[in-house]
Amino acid sequence: MKKAAFFGLVLALVVSILPLAAFTPQAEAGGCRTWYVVRRGDTLAVIAKRYNTTVAVLMNANNIKNRNRIVVGRSLCIPGNVPPPHPQPQPHPWPKPWPCGQPNGCPPAPQPQPQPWPCQNPNGCYPPPPGPCQPNGCYPPPPPGPACNIMPVQGFGNVWYGNVTVRNRLGCPTAVEQGFTAVDEPFCNGYVVEDVNGRNLYILFNNHRWEQRAATWTQSDAVYNPQIVPPPGYYQPQYSIGKAWRESDLMQRLSWGLTPQRSVNATRQSFDNGMMLWTGANGVYVLYNDGTWSR
Repeated sequence: MKKAAFFGLVLALVVSILPLAAFTPQAEAGGCRTWYVVRRGDTLAVIAKRYNTTVAVLMNANNIKNRNRIVVGRSLCIPGNVPPPHPQPQPHPWPKPWPCGQPNGCPPAPQPQPQPWPCQNPNGCYPPPPGPCQPNGCYPPPPPGPACNIMPVQGFGNVWYGNVTVRNRLGCPTAVEQGFTAVDEPFCNGYVVEDVNGRNLYILFNNHRWEQRAATWTQSDAVYNPQIVPPPGYYQPQYSIGKAWRESDLMQRLSWGLTPQRSVNATRQSFDNGMMLWTGANGVYVLYNDGTWSR
């Protein structure tokens, strides 16, 4: 009996002095390509599909015993041989009213978009539908003087024909309206739209100034910086928007993101003195060449 007790004490002493590396999760030994913070509703299967890996790889890399139990807020190691994905379209609507209370204010909530033309095409109207009906059923007449070689239509046409100031400042279109693949993200002090294929960022500040910058994120760059922790209810931007935000003055000028970035429908049209930009989330913006914008 005494020998058994003595052997137990020796075994306990050996275990207590073993190097801590013996119990270190495999995430530290194998290296991580990036880290993902678990959010409410996440499952290992969803996270594995997003990063082109498997549940077993994630469990092994993070020392997870039960695939059905992951903790919200925990940072999961994404193994180094797994490339990070580009953000996928998110079907959920924008969150509830903006959570921030910044002294400089927040961008307005998204406005309802015009519905398809609800009335008959009245005689003498210019231009014909589609577009929302004006109070008298017609658009304003075209501006005086020679017509442009390219005329704006639909939502851009509605803004251009209905606002003399916009029409005079922008001039004529130089190209037809074009759609593009986009992601966007609202911030406490502005709004950013990324042209994914064109590799451009349109940055609209709440003081009605705007800038265009190159989107330089590549698969070899980090998705985000885990050392930068936003306050509750705010977000650190990721991918191209996040890289520009972390590596320039945008961190101070835009402040925190109000939602995660998401894929949106977007179109644009260039004019003599600027461009029009539309997103399915926020509607039409008029961007002038002097660096100012209006809704």
